[in-house]
Amino acid sequence: MKKVIALALTLTMGGALLLGCGDKETSGGSSQAASSALSGSTSDSSGEKKASGEKFKVGFSMDFTTNVWRAVLLEKMEEAAAAHADEMDFVVTNANADSNKQISDVEDLLAQDIDLLIITPYVTEPLTPIIEEVYDQGIPVIVIDHESGSDKYTTFIGASNSQIGQKAGETIVELLDGKGNVIELSGTPGMQATIDRGDVMHEVVDEYPDIKFLANVNCEYDQATAMQSMEDILQNVNPEDIDLIYTYNDAMALGARQAIVDAGYGDLDIKILSIDAQKKAMEYIKEGAMYGTFTYPWPSEKAIETALEILNGKEVDKYIELETVLITAENVDEYYDPDSDY
Repeated sequence: MKKVIALALTLTMGGALLLGCGDKETSGGSSQAASSALSGSTSDSSGEKKASGEKFKVGFSMDFTTNVWRAVLLEKMEEAAAAHADEMDFVVTNANADSNKQISDVEDLLAQDIDLLIITPYVTEPLTPIIEEVYDQGIPVIVIDHESGSDKYTTFIGASNSQIGQKAGETIVELLDGKGNVIELSGTPGMQATIDRGDVMHEVVDEYPDIKFLANVNCEYDQATAMQSMEDILQNVNPEDIDLIYTYNDAMALGARQAIVDAGYGDLDIKILSIDAQKKAMEYIKEGAMYGTFTYPWPSEKAIETALEILNGKEVDKYIELETVLITAENVDEYYDPDSDY
């Protein structure tokens, strides 16, 4: 379990609470336009391997696996690659939430003569140059989940975090009818997902001056950190003044909900809106303890499928968007799987 991040709580003159998140690393660019077709160019060596029947070597640079969604992402990626073990050798690195290590990991993969790179960048700006370097060497690059800061990659696969941010903002406005108090629990600064889930949401909600954000806390997408943060918030904000909690993933939503229950406020009508569609979050929705969560599909199988298409000379789209859906009490039974491990 991660060490809980200490939080400095400061009451503003208007009575709202703002918790400092520290300086953010900013993204090097915006989301790419969808569906621009691009030939999946391959290196000479991969073409020779195809002709000789030799297996391809695919490198996967993972950013971190300390929350459940990302651990499952890696598990599903390895399962998908194993299903094609006769066609590829699959080499995995894990940056453990360290941009410098991820850059070094990619350099190590290059030294192993990979034919294609799959990468989920930890933080956009520092990882963009190494992604560009790989691409400029003629090695196809599949970026998944978090986008790169330039268009120097072969294809991106993932859900649109900007679309989620837009829908989250619209949902907050609708639930509060344009007036109310919100707690915002955000994720790692500098991640494209964090930027889109936050900034785009605010572009919508900030048009409504009667919606106030009582706290905005960076909880690093971590359940224990979110739980501690929510405990601190409840010491400084009257729980009855909180109308809605928006968290950037379900792990933080579960932590926030547990803190509310432990503090004796579980019966208050505090709506929780989140992202990921974890099994436990859907159970909370069924129980009425959460309002909703957006699905955030794993790109694992699609990434392996697309990698093989590229290596075999097929054209792929520049942007492959995975659909996201808001799950609420109205449709949760369509998505809830009691046998799911996640």
